[in-house]
Amino acid sequence: MITLAQTLSSVSRNMSCRRLATACAEIAVLSLIALTLNCYAGDDYAFAEQTVKGLPCADNRTVDEVLGRKHLATYTDLGWRVLAIAEHVYLVERAFLVSQSVQIRYQWLIEPAGRPEPMSEHARDLCAF
Repeated sequence: MITLAQTLSSVSRNMSCRRLATACAEIAVLSLIALTLNCYAGDDYAFAEQTVKGLPCADNRTVDEVLGRKHLATYTDLGWRVLAIAEHVYLVERAFLVSQSVQIRYQWLIEPAGRPEPMSEHARDLCAF
């Protein structure tokens, strides 16, 4: 495997100092872009959850705000959960415990394009998507 130092060494033989500095700056920028993309890819679960939480709903409130007010006083909040269904496809769920054996589940599917699709009847009815 060729290292960055080897590449710069071979390139520098054929370049002026100014062109070498420009090439180094371009490599640094590309490295930062690659690092940023890797960080984003590792954070897909959080992105999927935030996408659903921020969906617009009734009265200029978000899904997160509506769900927080709708059931927290009555039921036990089981919180948000994100499951990977396929590569870059996630199921985002918020659940509430009604009794020891009954739960209310709000579920959305996040497709690779980042578009949320309500999957449960509760999610469809929540904000009338």
